[in-house]
Amino acid sequence: MATYQPQTPRDEGNAWNGDTADNPHVTSGEVNREIGRLKEAVGEPRVTPTRSRQEEILDRLIDAITGLQDRVSRMEITNCARENFRLVRPDDGPEELHVTYGRDLNDVRELRDRPTGYLRLKDARRLIPEIDGSIRNKTQEFITASTYAMDKIIYAERSALLEEILNTKLKGKLLLDFQTRSVQSFEQLRREIEINYLGKRGTSHLQLEFNALKQKPQESAHTYGRRVDQLAMELVT
Repeated sequence: MATYQPQTPRDEGNAWNGDTADNPHVTSGEVNREIGRLKEAVGEPRVTPTRSRQEEILDRLIDAITGLQDRVSRMEITNCARENFRLVRPDDGPEELHVTYGRDLNDVRELRDRPTGYLRLKDARRLIPEIDGSIRNKTQEFITASTYAMDKIIYAERSALLEEILNTKLKGKLLLDFQTRSVQSFEQLRREIEINYLGKRGTSHLQLEFNALKQKPQESAHTYGRRVDQLAMELVT
């Protein structure tokens, strides 16, 4: 006689996975969450949003424009440096930047190599001593030095050197004398100094000395009078 085995009832909507003690009922939501966890654990690559073609083109254009702006800026800086500075190497020193302020290299102020034997304006100016016309040998030194300096600079700078002499080298009575004269050339200046200050005693020098004549401390009236008479005689002779 056959033995009847009772059947365990199954609930609808639930999966049967064997022994109920070891495998409780699992919902579909829990299954999906477990699948997601397993995918993350094995490192499944995430899907990134696909960029549109227009966005890629726009980014490339921005990069190109930025690079072009940087290049133009560097070119402007380089051109400005070339226009206003020149790298020079003195014969006895290291390289240095020389400011040119945009002047052409043929400008007389930018000549680095003078013709043989010629002086720069600043060097010529240093050769000339200051004088006031009161000491003959100093006046003669001035004539000699200024004539040499004028001959040793380029022609275009002679008027500048003459202006330097009139404004910085003449002192005292000599300066006062030439402030009222119109000087057109160095030759005129030298000739008038030689006539008035290197002669026996120049008329201009005597006139200035006479106008500035004062009695010295502890000088008697008689001695002072004789000095006045001597100057007056020299002026009229």
